[in-house]
Amino acid sequence: MWKQRNIWIVQGVDVDLKHILISSWSWASSIKHYLVSSVGSSRSLNRCSNWKPPPSGFVKLNTDRAKSSSLGFPSPAIVALEDAKWDIIIDETDYAQALAAISDKSRGKSKRNLVIKIKELCSRKWQVPSEANATTHILVGAMQKIPYDSISHVVSYFEQKEIKFGRVEVPFSIPLKRNQSHYRQLIVSHDAVVLGTALNERILSSLLSVHRLKVLHMDRNEYYGGEPTSLNLIQCNCMMEMQESPRTPVVMVQLSWFFGIATIVKLLLIPSYHSTDLEVHRHWLAITHSLPLSQWYTNETSEWTLDYPPFFAYLERFLSMFAHLIDPQIVHLHHGLNYKANSAIYFQRMSVIVSDLFLLYGVYRSTLALASLKRNLIWLLVIWSPGLLIVDHLHFQYNGFLFGWLLLSLSFLAQGRDVMGGFLFAVLLCFKHLFAVAAPVYFVYLLRHYCRGGLVRGFARLSVMGATVVAVFAAAYGPFVYHGQIQQVIRRMFPFGRGLCHAYWAPNFWVFYIMLDKGIAFLLRKFGFNIPAPVASFTGGLVGDASPFAILPRVTPLTTFIMVLLALSPCLFRTWKDPRPRLIVRSVAYAYTCGFLFGWHVHEKASLHFSIPLAIVAVESLEDAKHYFLLSIVSCYSLFPLLYEAQEYPIKVLLLLLHTILMWFSFSAQYSGSLWGDKKGGEKQGFEVGWVTKSYLIGVVVVEIWGQFLHPYLFGDKLPFVPLMLISMYCAIGILYSWIWQLKSILISS
Repeated sequence: MWKQRNIWIVQGVDVDLKHILISSWSWASSIKHYLVSSVGSSRSLNRCSNWKPPPSGFVKLNTDRAKSSSLGFPSPAIVALEDAKWDIIIDETDYAQALAAISDKSRGKSKRNLVIKIKELCSRKWQVPSEANATTHILVGAMQKIPYDSISHVVSYFEQKEIKFGRVEVPFSIPLKRNQSHYRQLIVSHDAVVLGTALNERILSSLLSVHRLKVLHMDRNEYYGGEPTSLNLIQCNCMMEMQESPRTPVVMVQLSWFFGIATIVKLLLIPSYHSTDLEVHRHWLAITHSLPLSQWYTNETSEWTLDYPPFFAYLERFLSMFAHLIDPQIVHLHHGLNYKANSAIYFQRMSVIVSDLFLLYGVYRSTLALASLKRNLIWLLVIWSPGLLIVDHLHFQYNGFLFGWLLLSLSFLAQGRDVMGGFLFAVLLCFKHLFAVAAPVYFVYLLRHYCRGGLVRGFARLSVMGATVVAVFAAAYGPFVYHGQIQQVIRRMFPFGRGLCHAYWAPNFWVFYIMLDKGIAFLLRKFGFNIPAPVASFTGGLVGDASPFAILPRVTPLTTFIMVLLALSPCLFRTWKDPRPRLIVRSVAYAYTCGFLFGWHVHEKASLHFSIPLAIVAVESLEDAKHYFLLSIVSCYSLFPLLYEAQEYPIKVLLLLLHTILMWFSFSAQYSGSLWGDKKGGEKQGFEVGWVTKSYLIGVVVVEIWGQFLHPYLFGDKLPFVPLMLISMYCAIGILYSWIWQLKSILISS
């Protein structure tokens, strides 16, 4: 009702009989909803379930006005200094007790009496004079046209008062016994909070927004202000209640259904194909169980030497204790070589399934603040990811466990808990060092977001963060430093002699580089040039093939390192300039995309490093969903060569098809019938991909038909690498497009 009223006033819609009937019906429906859902706390829960935080750098303006009375009205803004104390308050109340409480600067004096009084005042009557509506309409139009300098003199008033715009605390009465993690997450993602929707508050919000501050514009209840406000008191208190015990079990029960269904599928896949990675990890169990720590990284009983960081070695040592109880031969250093008994297979498969509990908690914590539809969509994309099923539960690895740590780290950063986020990322690096590609993003973000606030405070915070990271790495590598094994550990972790590409080319930039080299060499030979052709160079299916290029310069690890940094530099500059929690997941995913495209000896499995975090981003906008729809299909299809046996072919095809169908219907449910502002006139826009995406996906089908049916029929056993090469090249096009799209979205994000 209030939304329609605002539209009529601001947009000039005529109030005719049709609109009166529509509004009357809406009013009656809202009253019915109020009466039906007002039992207990369900009314508040229902009314805040679909709240969406305002976009970064955006302020919502209201079209009503709170008229001042003898009772006064709440302070429009409370601007904190760098130490986050309420030392300076911009106040407009004429309420004597409120003024006295604000001016009271006695040490240790709580301002909660003021908080309660303000909340009481908010519940008193407001008057809405119609003349303020025209003023607001003019203000909304003028803010897009007035030059920046013309309003700087207004803001200079605040600067003369030496007010430094910093993080803001909202004065609401919330019992201290409650869990305030979500409340901190809400506040820390904004630069200023404006209370009330009167004309002065709207002007203040506009000025703060023009000065590149993200404003949370709040109203006291759900009917004054309506949608133009960012949030209201009922929603804010409700979200606090939703973080308490009544809500957490409900969410966990819902999430357990997703995890339970995924677990059933994983159990059914236990007898299926597994790669040599299963023997690799079995041998690591034997090494860590049979040998002292000083010999873990020097033992060469098998070719499957330990080459993961120490925390993963400690994990293998922990698992080996249970493996020894089930079957001692699993952890026997010599008799256990190539041991393929069911006891070994089932134990290792179950260890991966159980370790996915870390992924479960990471996804749970990353989606706490989201509406139920978005939350369920992310659960579907991550927990039911066909890529994770193929890599972890068929091919065999522990990626779900590792992504749990990554998502936990990102969730803490999104809440503003930077030390905890940095700590968890350091732990992740000590489990698997390949995640270090995102370390520059973490470093720049934490330096600018956490270590700001002046030289002394910044240095103190830098010391805290540095000590935290050093403590983690000391716990991981300290024992090996003590035994004089640190150089051997580093050599194992960074085996640069393995060559630029893996046996199956990962779909990245170097695919085009190799093909360009071969194409130029082929043409030059046709013109009579004597170009040496190494036998099966890069196409022999050899792990660690370091064959020289025929024409183009040879690529070294240093070259790939420089290219990754160059590709990452725009994101680093943007993070340095604008370190916002809302962008950290995008930036980290982009960093892993850069590492995948330009890194040294990249595995095709590394596409999960950016496709999993981007599932969190996919629910933010329609364009993000369209991008993820394409990327997820390409990433999963690029993993098909991992399962090369005939009996696994229906499994991988069925997994990809089901994932595509579920994504399509889920995104359609999320975005159909919503107004997204991409089309003029408020036209409704559902989830639909463009003709370029459709054509590309049809090409995926064509490439698969060629590799599975046409190539064997036409060429037999000749040119066996061609189908794999086509998959790699075609998927590289899609991932290169994704890299460009991600870079654009980061650079233009406001």
